[in-house]
Amino acid sequence: MQKNLGWLVVVCFSVFAILSLIVHGITGYDPIRASLSTYATGPRGWIEETGFFLSLIGQVSLTIGLFMALPHTKPILAGIISYCVSSIGVLLVVLFPSSTFVDRPTDGLHWLGAFMTFAAFPLMALLISLAIRSIPEWQTTAPIAILFVSLNITIVVLFAIMYFASLPGKFVAEKVDVIFTTAWQITMGYQLAKHSLASNKPLASASVH
Repeated sequence: MQKNLGWLVVVCFSVFAILSLIVHGITGYDPIRASLSTYATGPRGWIEETGFFLSLIGQVSLTIGLFMALPHTKPILAGIISYCVSSIGVLLVVLFPSSTFVDRPTDGLHWLGAFMTFAAFPLMALLISLAIRSIPEWQTTAPIAILFVSLNITIVVLFAIMYFASLPGKFVAEKVDVIFTTAWQITMGYQLAKHSLASNKPLASASVH
């Protein structure tokens, strides 16, 4: 099951990345001034909304997979709880897309979901990335995970400063951040699938002997 969850994570976030690239080319929005939520509006908004939905499936799958594969230490459990908060945030973003052009009462729920995701994801990724350094099967993945989460945290801080200061280019920082978070999740999903495959090998060998 862990293997299947791992590959599902890889597929979901890979397709999310592809769909996000597609909407940048066909919607006509200015990538410097338009947030990702803006791409989910208009006649082609369903493309980005599909990507958001797939990212939600990917997050839930990775949450379950990491819970099954990793030891239940306090840092890892805290990370998984933070990931659940991040997933709830994505769910709010999916259920209540930003109106962009017309203010709606539900816009507050959309921005709440976005804030939950931006705040909870770095904490989760940092806790889990540091924790897997002591797990033999995950040690080769740890440096890559730590690199991506370090870049993620740097960009989140930069985005927050630019957002509250109303500086131009803040949504470029947002998109760069999504690149790093997507890369982290694909990396972890691949490792989850690979670790599951590797963990089956000793059992197969034992059955032969």
